[in-house]
Amino acid sequence: NRGVAGKTALEVTSPLEPMIVLESAGAFANPIEGKMLTAKAKLGVGAQHVIVQDGFAVDDNKDTPLLELKQLKGANQAGSELDLSLAGELSSTVSWKAGGNFFLPILSSAEGDTGLDRTSINLLAGLSVKLAKWASLDYNFVARRIPLVIEEWQIQHGILVTAGFNLL
Repeated sequence: NRGVAGKTALEVTSPLEPMIVLESAGAFANPIEGKMLTAKAKLGVGAQHVIVQDGFAVDDNKDTPLLELKQLKGANQAGSELDLSLAGELSSTVSWKAGGNFFLPILSSAEGDTGLDRTSINLLAGLSVKLAKWASLDYNFVARRIPLVIEEWQIQHGILVTAGFNLL
């Protein structure tokens, strides 16, 4: 155990760490295709690779006053994958999207990292408002759980203003 002063800056990961590479193959279906609603589904096999260097993740035990870290470990997994996505337009200026990806590891290079409780889940939702012919405002929400990296859910909110123009 190594102690660090309370207000000391601590670099826990390098840039782009951990990097997660996903691969998949399987059957794709588009059961609903329309302006108001488009539904897509994918069922198949996949692989998930977690690439790390010497990074750490917060693994805090709330019962102690110390901030606890765990060493990240790289691993490779293979298993089954289900991907569902929905999208549509509410009007000519407002569109939406929602979806989820579920990866159930069956084989893993990390010991004990298979089974239903080790399923990686990635949920997303978004709303886009066209402000002008050349500008839009987008809101994105992502909830992600990748037990190979960290057990807790990771939540992201993003707001993006996009401006586009034609050169020719």
